[in-house]
Amino acid sequence: YQRRVFFFFFFFFFIVAAMLWLVGIAALVGSLMWWFKPQRKAGALSRQFFRAEGFVLPLVGHRGARMPADPSQAGRYSTPGNCLCGFDHAVKHGARGIELDTRLSKDGVPVVIHDHTVDSVLDGSGLVEEMTVEEMKKIPYKHNRAERLLTLEEALQFAVEHDVFVLIESKERENQAAMVRAICALCAKYNLFEKVVMITFVWRTVYLASVYDPRLRTCLLLRRGLLQSQHKSGAERFSILERIFFPVTDWVLYNFAVLFARYTECDMLGYHAIELSPALISNLHQLGFLVNAWVVNSQAEKEFLRAQGVLVTTDFCFDC
Repeated sequence: YQRRVFFFFFFFFFIVAAMLWLVGIAALVGSLMWWFKPQRKAGALSRQFFRAEGFVLPLVGHRGARMPADPSQAGRYSTPGNCLCGFDHAVKHGARGIELDTRLSKDGVPVVIHDHTVDSVLDGSGLVEEMTVEEMKKIPYKHNRAERLLTLEEALQFAVEHDVFVLIESKERENQAAMVRAICALCAKYNLFEKVVMITFVWRTVYLASVYDPRLRTCLLLRRGLLQSQHKSGAERFSILERIFFPVTDWVLYNFAVLFARYTECDMLGYHAIELSPALISNLHQLGFLVNAWVVNSQAEKEFLRAQGVLVTTDFCFDC
């Protein structure tokens, strides 16, 4: 019995010490990042960038905007995402901005597509990184055979013609530097640094953008409870150690991410809508970040978040 008590307290204090160590390391790194923090880059992202009406920011069409093909079939749309008809649908219904996803093709051209394969949207199959632009453009969309895959340049030309801003989500994991260079080159070519924000979950991409060309606005996408959500499904129970360790580790990682965003002069932070609270939004605003929420399709949620000064990304732009 005494041995069991000894080991219990030993492991308990070990876990506590490990947590304090993590918190201490995060505090030290944060202090160093703050101390060596570079000067704020010129022309930082502001509400004027999005042509805000006072405190309220406009809506953004998620992958353009989509229209239900049949109200009785949830998840079915007549306008596929990341295509010209979706962007046009968003603009016609009053959206002032569009969000899109981009990856590099085999020949190094940024194309507008979400997945790492073409299978889900095009009437064909294959990895984006193993196909050239010419090969992908020969394949029609599944749900709209008149459409062809867009290059990022074609999407930005649409933005110029319709005078809308663009949130470009970089999905590139391998050739991050090449993607940053390509986006910066297109922004310079069409004079779009004042209308483009590059968004990404990849920290290194944000860092590379801050180093390569500070004119490119950036948004780091974050998830809270990442370790807990990826470790086990909600149906399975956590052990006592997991219940203690994961929340603390997630807290450290989350706060480190915010410090990293400040250090790299990230302009905006993006969250899933369910993770945002008035307190968190207010705190991020005080730190100098704009806040983006995805994907918000409820009218009540849109109104609530926009009243908090959040840039809302939505699938449906009927009420923009």
